[in-house]
Amino acid sequence: MSVQRNHRLKPSDIEQREGRILRQGNINEEVEIFRYVTEKSFDAYSWQLIENKQKIISQVMTDKVCGRSVDDVVEQAFYYAEIKMLATGNTKIKEHLDLKISVQRLQLQRRQFLDEQSQARRNLETRIPKQLESQQTMLANLEEAQEYAKQFPKGIDIDDETISAQDSTPFSIVIEGVTYDNRKDGGQAILNATSAYLGANIKYIGTYRGFEVGVFTDALVQAHLILKAKKIQLDTSLGMSGKGNLTRLDNLIDTRLPEKVEMQKQQIADTNNLKEFSENLVKQTFPKEQEYQEKNKRLTELTR
Repeated sequence: MSVQRNHRLKPSDIEQREGRILRQGNINEEVEIFRYVTEKSFDAYSWQLIENKQKIISQVMTDKVCGRSVDDVVEQAFYYAEIKMLATGNTKIKEHLDLKISVQRLQLQRRQFLDEQSQARRNLETRIPKQLESQQTMLANLEEAQEYAKQFPKGIDIDDETISAQDSTPFSIVIEGVTYDNRKDGGQAILNATSAYLGANIKYIGTYRGFEVGVFTDALVQAHLILKAKKIQLDTSLGMSGKGNLTRLDNLIDTRLPEKVEMQKQQIADTNNLKEFSENLVKQTFPKEQEYQEKNKRLTELTR
């Protein structure tokens, strides 16, 4: 519990005064802060000064934050105004200050709502249609590549006696014009073809399961293997094991490609959900519009 009988002259002093009661390290779930003010005294003017200082701070800080959020510093300004209100003894002044605080809060909420509506309209006019078009094109390309890949199932080594040759597709990879029919030699050929290449541009070195095989090096000098077919390109990091690299290429086709198809479908679903949400939002009115208008009207009457 914190009991404060006198006030400070700056908002930061008031915040500092709380010590650790509102800061990290206080193990209590709830705390109580009592601030004492004297009605019909100079306290009202003093809290007016603090409120105005906090408003200036709020204006500076909220210019740097997202327009759709009400910053804590704005709420703090309202809080100081409430203390100032309690320090006055005039009922009309109290009503005026109470209404002013309430209207200001409603104005912030209303502005936030209208900003979100404006953003929703912009989304519906430009962003969402372009995004859906791009996502649907990508999905079509991924599904085309996935269907194409079905023509080239994963092959086995011809010397693997545990699997009947008539029941499976033989392994085959072409690296730098040479065809390899076993994974050991094919994997080593990949290592030989990529060992000295450090270029950022893709260098194509052969074909595997209907896909072009390439290599490139990223900014961190990490080599990557590329598989390209139709309009789709997949990549994975280049390892030090020849057979391991072939496994990575198989995983790109058999696992990564289907995953990308499903991810793209989910992205389209998310965009459609955003579209539906935006369409509903632009049709709405501010939920507290009537309250805002009534209080604003009463505030105007008291101000005359």
